[in-house]
Amino acid sequence: STIAYQPVEPGDNFMERQRDKMCADLELAAQARPDLVAFPEFCNVMGLPSQAWVDAAEPIPGPTSDRIAEVAARHKINVCLPIPERDGDRIYNTAAFINREGEVVGKYHKYQPTIGEMEMGIIPGTDAPAFDLDIGRVGAAICFDLKFIEVGQLLAANRARLVVFASAFIGGDRMLHWARDFGFYILSSCSAH
Repeated sequence: STIAYQPVEPGDNFMERQRDKMCADLELAAQARPDLVAFPEFCNVMGLPSQAWVDAAEPIPGPTSDRIAEVAARHKINVCLPIPERDGDRIYNTAAFINREGEVVGKYHKYQPTIGEMEMGIIPGTDAPAFDLDIGRVGAAICFDLKFIEVGQLLAANRARLVVFASAFIGGDRMLHWARDFGFYILSSCSAH
């Protein structure tokens, strides 16, 4: 299951209001009793100007992942949460996987950030790992990653059976080619209109 939603209006307490909306959307998705719910790329900062994304980056675990983990545990669902992450002095575009118990079981750092992201201070990851959930081995690719075959190759080498494609653009036929070429399923969660 994927969640695509309109962000809250910018203004006072934006991040807290955005987290409230994300949790409400996850509560709604949980009614269908999915095994995995995926949010789109930068889901917690959508609605802010892109230059503010790095300032809003937070640790994982941290304020947003903790709130989402509470809902995941309450409804016994797995979640893929792609948000800007602050790890010490480094900033990543990260997809965190949260299991049915509300534990962060792994994080994927976008392997191929865009030039704009790197100019904002986001640095690339160095691998495309897969993580064990009760539904099998899962991994992620974020947006621009889809244009680089080595990301799919790394996911396949790390034995991913399902890849969450969290994005701000629609991947189109490339997702079909990745599924065919690398032998994994793809779940797309895209914020593009």
